[in-house]
Amino acid sequence: MLNKIKEHYGFQTDSEFANHLGVQPQVLSNWKSRKTFDAELIYSKCKQLNPAWLLCQEGSMLNKKRAALEVHEEKTPYFLKKSIENLEKQLVRLQDTYQIIEESKDFFHKVIQETERQLHQQKKLLKES
Repeated sequence: MLNKIKEHYGFQTDSEFANHLGVQPQVLSNWKSRKTFDAELIYSKCKQLNPAWLLCQEGSMLNKKRAALEVHEEKTPYFLKKSIENLEKQLVRLQDTYQIIEESKDFFHKVIQETERQLHQQKKLLKES
């Protein structure tokens, strides 16, 4: 259940989720290992959740009426900053990966050329024998 909430709100790490809830990451870890949580706290911090789902896992996860009345949390400065941070990290990883691929391209081109040269040489030896 905690992972579903974390996923819905777009948190990448348990630490981010714990920060949003206002608890230490260790508290969240303890909840997960004990399969329990502070429902009142979560409900107060995650206002779109359906209390019946939170307490009994009945109905849909989101309370559509309450969600419609709330400010969209994904547009709050906290979520926007986290989204920007995550996108910046993703961009750096993609740029690093692209650089590795570009560098590897030259290496593989040389290996292909050498393999073609050896193949040609072996075919020539076969014809001569």
